[in-house]
Amino acid sequence: MEWEFMNFPLNKFHMNSKEILKSVSNILDNADIKTQQKLLETVEKLFRKEGYDKVFDNWGDKLDWMKKFQK
Repeated sequence: MEWEFMNFPLNKFHMNSKEILKSVSNILDNADIKTQQKLLETVEKLFRKEGYDKVFDNWGDKLDWMKKFQK
């Protein structure tokens, strides 16, 4: 993934490639819920700004559950 980010950066994403890779690593290593929720929040804001509200709205109550879930 590092190569992908270096060659095809996510310019609209507010996290840099190292932050994204660290977050993904945390999730893969221990299923870190807070990291997953942070990424969800970041992705949702970006995609809603780009006009993809319907995708997130269609998740209904599940979206709130994902945002608020605690271990």
